[in-house]
Amino acid sequence: MLFKISCAGGRMQVKFAAKLTVVFGLTTICVTTFAIGLLYNRAQSAVYHEIEAKLIDVALGASQLVDPHTHASIRSQRSIDYQKVRNALQRLRKANPRLIHIYTLVRADKSDPTKLKFVVDIGGEATPLARLGCPLDASYHPAMLAAFARSTADLKLRRDKYGSWFSSYAPIRDSNGRAIAIIGVDMDADYILREERSLGIAATLAFGVAVALAILLSLIVSSRISSPVRQLTTAIRHISEGNLDYTISIDSRDEIGEMASSFNQMVSSLKESQNRLLKKANTDGLTGLYNHRYFQERLSQELKRAIRYTRPLALIMIDVDGFKAINDSLGHPAGDTILRKVADTITQNIREIDIATRYGGDEFTIILPETDLDEAVQTAERIRRVFDSQHVGGVFSKAQQPNQSHSPNVTLSIGVAVCPKHARQRDSLLAAADIAMYHAKHTSQNAVCSYDSVPGAGSSMDPCRIHSFLQSASVSTIAALAAAVDAKDHYTKGHSEAVAKYAVGIADELHMSDEDKFSVRIAALLHDVGKIGMPDTILKKAGSLTTEQRDIVRSHPSVGESIVKQVPQLQRILPGILYHHERFDGTGYPCGLTGSRIPLLARIICVADSFDAMTSTRPYREAMSHDKAVAELSAGADTQFDRRIVEALVNWLQAEGQAVQAA
Repeated sequence: MLFKISCAGGRMQVKFAAKLTVVFGLTTICVTTFAIGLLYNRAQSAVYHEIEAKLIDVALGASQLVDPHTHASIRSQRSIDYQKVRNALQRLRKANPRLIHIYTLVRADKSDPTKLKFVVDIGGEATPLARLGCPLDASYHPAMLAAFARSTADLKLRRDKYGSWFSSYAPIRDSNGRAIAIIGVDMDADYILREERSLGIAATLAFGVAVALAILLSLIVSSRISSPVRQLTTAIRHISEGNLDYTISIDSRDEIGEMASSFNQMVSSLKESQNRLLKKANTDGLTGLYNHRYFQERLSQELKRAIRYTRPLALIMIDVDGFKAINDSLGHPAGDTILRKVADTITQNIREIDIATRYGGDEFTIILPETDLDEAVQTAERIRRVFDSQHVGGVFSKAQQPNQSHSPNVTLSIGVAVCPKHARQRDSLLAAADIAMYHAKHTSQNAVCSYDSVPGAGSSMDPCRIHSFLQSASVSTIAALAAAVDAKDHYTKGHSEAVAKYAVGIADELHMSDEDKFSVRIAALLHDVGKIGMPDTILKKAGSLTTEQRDIVRSHPSVGESIVKQVPQLQRILPGILYHHERFDGTGYPCGLTGSRIPLLARIICVADSFDAMTSTRPYREAMSHDKAVAELSAGADTQFDRRIVEALVNWLQAEGQAVQAA
């Protein structure tokens, strides 16, 4: 028996197996206790880190709901500005039942930064609320005072008769980035405390289960007292957990030794098979790069890591220009060769930590961990430049068809997007990179474009929404017509994109909603689509137009509206297309509208269109400087243009760092 006790010479003796059981059991229990305690501490720390991150995210989200200009204008609780801020915060609180209080504070005394006063206070029906101007001594709230510089969270648990809560704070900044106030959020802590208690209960249960298993295992091992069996058991456990690097070191030549040797051979074969299967499952058979499935997995992993540790992550998307021409003229084997050359160029010009994949067809992607926007653009430009210098299309086609006079031009169009600047979610980051890539492809090809250089796309609008909208068949068809208009003449190439950039800048200055800014961008891109049917002799004419030709030109807003109104999702932008040549004094066309009767969308496009036309070289004149163009716009304010729109454009140009002298 395992615990057989005998007496010899009056002394009690215990079998070795029993001693081994006790020692092994106690050792296992101690290690288990330490491991569970360590895991519990780490889990608890992770919970509080997550709490802090959530609190800061809520405070930041709340601060985005408060218009700093409106907040600064509050003078009484009956004012419209007060109600606007209060209603916005009230909606946030209703949408988040765990929020107890949401309030905004400003400094009450410039000489004493610890003296604050309430502006707006939102809370539950049972909790008391502070009125406008109520003082608050923030001496005992360092996190609150620090919020004027950055977003903070106060993890000190506070309780009163209304409950318990944690607090977080975020600055409310004006257009110059100056913190004019702070917003505080008190979040119910009961559910967090319940999670902590549940964690403690789980740790206790885990400890009990671990102790029971330790005792049982010690009894089994001690009853055998066999080191080879223990090694086999340990090895099997490691293999079952997926550790195929584990081997058994048994040198004996008996049956146990043969079993250990066979076991090691089996593990080695399993490891080789697993590696082959993983490589085959994750690798593109043509290029040798990782495939689409592996790309999606790694992008999700790298995004989580980048966001968790607040590190940059870049995504490059590459499309092969002229690939269809190679396939059509030289066949698919030639296209495959081109794709392999693209893959070789990519792998030779990236770091070991970067992940290059074939996304599908003639598209490639590169995940660049720890890489900001400038570094990613440099990498993309290096890949584009190296591939272009090889003249792949020309060399390959000459080798295949020496007598052909024209060789397809094969280049790369590349889009770049980064996290968190452009997006924080996988699909949004992919959409941003794809939008940038298509912008590079459709504007010039053989180019690198970052997402924030796409007109309008660098704003707060969701890249996924922009991407899905632009990919719809009807919208993309009309957008192609607009691009065809720009392509008719090298003088106007890129005009629609430039007008969209200026129009979205104006919309930003006017603090328009994301929905309205999206409409501004699309309307600006399509504003000249009605010129698609006009003869080149009119569009490119350097001299004055005849009366008949002028009438044809003036028909393009109506023609454009007729084209665009066929698409249901573009109904909102029709006024911007139809009326963008109306003048503020009523002398414009096609309807002679005046002043505010002209839709805001059309007034914005009118100013943006005129500014780009004045600053671009045309057959009949040279381009004006920005300063001179601004002077022309200012001179036409209240006659041709809406003065408020002109001022918004000037402010945006100054904010973008473009030299503009007041007219």
